[in-house]
Amino acid sequence: SYWQGVLAARKAGVNALVRGDSHLGGERKPWKLLAKRLVYPRLLRRFDGFLYVGRRNREYLMHYGAPPQRLFFSPPCIDNDLFRAASDAARQQRSHTHGATGRAPRILFVGKLVAGKRPVDVIRAAQLASRRIGPVEVVFAGAGDQEPHLRHVAGETGVPTTFLGFVNQSQLPAAYGAADVIVLPSAGETWGLVVNEAMACGVPAVVSEAVGCAPDLVENGVTGAVFADGDVEGCARALESVLALDGATVRCQLAERMAIYSPARAADGIVEAALALAGRPRAE
Repeated sequence: SYWQGVLAARKAGVNALVRGDSHLGGERKPWKLLAKRLVYPRLLRRFDGFLYVGRRNREYLMHYGAPPQRLFFSPPCIDNDLFRAASDAARQQRSHTHGATGRAPRILFVGKLVAGKRPVDVIRAAQLASRRIGPVEVVFAGAGDQEPHLRHVAGETGVPTTFLGFVNQSQLPAAYGAADVIVLPSAGETWGLVVNEAMACGVPAVVSEAVGCAPDLVENGVTGAVFADGDVEGCARALESVLALDGATVRCQLAERMAIYSPARAADGIVEAALALAGRPRAE
């Protein structure tokens, strides 16, 4: 499909830009690495410009020979205003309903319940954290083949756990608005757009180092915390540190971060690339 896009652009006489979220992290088979080393530089030379989404994606493009002067920042984004407004409404309703009685801190996981996303680590980490900071609860928004195992582990550990099943995107802001922190412990994630969604809703994130957005969106002690891939104890400690942060301060920091990761900034990157490439010799 990439080759087809380049050929179509050549035929039409227009510049070709490419945008993706691949990065160099994760395990790769030796033969795949060799094939990419041989093919990708040739493919990338066919594009006139590159719209990178974050630090790791920029490193990936440069690793395969993309010229730095043809790299333009166009971040991953969602409709921040829509998510913020909907989650604020849900949060106000929760405050009205539970303000007098209070509740345990709520840890949210959003995504498919599959082994690669390590959802069971959320329950294990919540169990460890609860021994030090008191009761917490876990909510899973998503479906997948790991659900029976997760229910078993939740019962075994005694961690209060709610399974919402598949949640339509229009209903997700309510789930975020009712949460105190989102956790993404994936063993591999090119970006992790659920972190954008949560942060737009004023919810900090705890993510593993294997999550692509970690160096861009998650700043330890400011917008969340990062832990080592597969480290359940590290995840628990990260949860504890984030739950101890001042909520109002965190929401201000998240709003500033999301102002960068917005549709407007993504569009600006495309315009910047188009203007910079105007009149520049076409890539061979």
